Amino acid sequence: MLLSRENGAVALSMYDRRRDVMTPLTLSEAVSRLHGAPFAIWTPDGRFVVLRGKGGMYWMRADSAGEPRVLTASDQFQTPTSFSPDGKTLAYYESAIGGGPGGAKIWTVSVENDGLQLRAHDPQRFFQSSSSEYHPTFSADGRWLAYTSAETGPLQIWVRSWPDTGRKWQISSNGGFCPLFARRGSELFYLNSDGQVMVVSYRAVGEEFIPERPRFWTEKPIASLGTTLWSYDTMPDGSGIAGLMLPEGPQQQYGRNHVIVLQNFLDHLRRIVPAR
Repeated sequence: MLLSRENGAVALSMYDRRRDVMTPLTLSEAVSRLHGAPFAIWTPDGRFVVLRGKGGMYWMRADSAGEPRVLTASDQFQTPTSFSPDGKTLAYYESAIGGGPGGAKIWTVSVENDGLQLRAHDPQRFFQSSSSEYHPTFSADGRWLAYTSAETGPLQIWVRSWPDTGRKWQISSNGGFCPLFARRGSELFYLNSDGQVMVVSYRAVGEEFIPERPRFWTEKPIASLGTTLWSYDTMPDGSGIAGLMLPEGPQQQYGRNHVIVLQNFLDHLRRIVPAR
């Protein structure tokens, strides 16, 4: 699945790796003209895509049949981030349009999937907090939910049990965001402040989540989409990670965060646009 933005409009395409075919999907105005970063996730059965849109979340068929339809309605930005393995619960985070007070909060909503359409029930706050939380992501067995939190100041990775029992475990210590559980096995990935992928092995003993020390999965940084959206994902078969890489060669120094300062701009403008 490839999301892009061109001339202010969001475009969504599906790429078939086996056939090397890219298929564009038709998006509605509420999704294609979204003011904010686009984001979409698959349902576990691969039949549907849930998208961030204007005024809530939307669903559409992954075979490009039909336009997006409303899943949830809200006056907030709702960013879908993870389905439980059985597809019955969608985790997302909600934030005020324009960055209002209170920061982002994590919600979950029960979703019915009859193979033809998706239907959402009443959303519920995952837990109450005064800090900002993002990126809720389910573990492969559905027992745990990892997320990013500003509870201690800098963004860090935390884990809670699902359903929530009130217990929590801090995973990162030197900053982290955008967590992802491995699709197989017992590993949790996240990005550090330098854009490097970190990995934490863990085990569960009863209701206890026991993480090991974080280590580098790779020291080569990947391209950044900021601290709110993923620029990488774990492979479905557990064989590795797919991510947006920084450009190689001379242009690498001009990344998305590179600033070019042009001095004496008015003199330069007079040279290239002579006064009449």
